[in-house]
Amino acid sequence: MNNPFNKAKPVNLAVLALVVVAVAAVGITAVNGSHAAKKPGGGGTPTPSTSSSAQLYLSPAKATAANGANVTFQVRANSGTATVNAVEADISYPADKLDFVSIDDSASAFSIKAESTGANGTVKIARGSTTAVTGDLPVATVTFKAKTAKGSANLSFLSSSALVSNTTNQSVVSATAGAVVQFGK
Repeated sequence: MNNPFNKAKPVNLAVLALVVVAVAAVGITAVNGSHAAKKPGGGGTPTPSTSSSAQLYLSPAKATAANGANVTFQVRANSGTATVNAVEADISYPADKLDFVSIDDSASAFSIKAESTGANGTVKIARGSTTAVTGDLPVATVTFKAKTAKGSANLSFLSSSALVSNTTNQSVVSATAGAVVQFGK
């Protein structure tokens, strides 16, 4: 009888690393549940972070967009002094006021892409790094298109968001700061 497990296959290390990062980010959410504190109002100015107050935030905290115009936000992770090697930034936006356009990760401090999607009111970005990184770090840039000329829209991080310590494999996020889009001229 031919045993399929006896056939040696080469291991793609890049794919393996990607899977490990994705599993770590998802596993932390499943084990810890909601672990990202939210600032009221979804916006605000980020505060300096230490290892005990690491933060995920959007920059700028406030933007203006005319109907049909694009508006772009930088997704950032501030680990303070904690060393990290993975991030999951899940962002909620009102799909009736904004259309998701794109995610650009070309300037990310996290070189391994695990997830990069946006639709129906949610953007999901998961990235990893083979080496530990620390401080105020770029994750990705997200672009939306305004669908209205009046009012405002709040963008906020979902509780599934995480910034993962490379030593404990636990999220170090203690706060998040979203953003507000004001529609008009």
